[in-house]
Amino acid sequence: MADTTLKQSAFLKGAREVTLNPDDSVLVKIRHKGTYTEYSVALNALDDSPSRTQHGVAKSLFAIGSFSLLLFGSLGGAFFASTEESRVTLGVFSVLFVFPFIWALHRMWAGSYDVLTFFNRFSGQAVFNLFYDKPTPDAFKPFIAALIKQTKRVQAETAEAENVSIPNQIQGFARLRDQGILTAEEFQTVKSRLLATIDQGTGRIGF
Repeated sequence: MADTTLKQSAFLKGAREVTLNPDDSVLVKIRHKGTYTEYSVALNALDDSPSRTQHGVAKSLFAIGSFSLLLFGSLGGAFFASTEESRVTLGVFSVLFVFPFIWALHRMWAGSYDVLTFFNRFSGQAVFNLFYDKPTPDAFKPFIAALIKQTKRVQAETAEAENVSIPNQIQGFARLRDQGILTAEEFQTVKSRLLATIDQGTGRIGF
């Protein structure tokens, strides 16, 4: 059985904690950039077909490669330079290239992501994101499978309950009357009671 709680963290992306509750809801906790958010979502309102979105680091890799070549080239030149003045000059250049190199690494981490987004099946709005395959695929995939399975079960049970409506119940009792299991009087009594529940629940409109 999959764990009922999935905990995730990612550098520059904050942290997520998602818990499947016994009351057929999911509790979402998000901590990002010093802010903390917590909310609960009914599985009946969750779309069971999440969307995966990937954003690579191809653009950042070029900048990282360029600055790293300049940085390590300057460091290598300073190490093998023949004069003290050349070593100092190349050492200064190396320090200058450290900052853009760190900046490029930061942009790579901040701009790359691979997330699974769950939506509200009624409004279509995103409800929460999860980092794909974190903390490990062995923890992530069973939890997602359990979440989707429970969501489908809850929605199927809800749909089944909605199908057991008053008109459907009356039709069912009518079939029992036609089969001779209920008398006409018994059918009328049951029908009147069912219709009375509609009047009590919604209020009678009229005189």
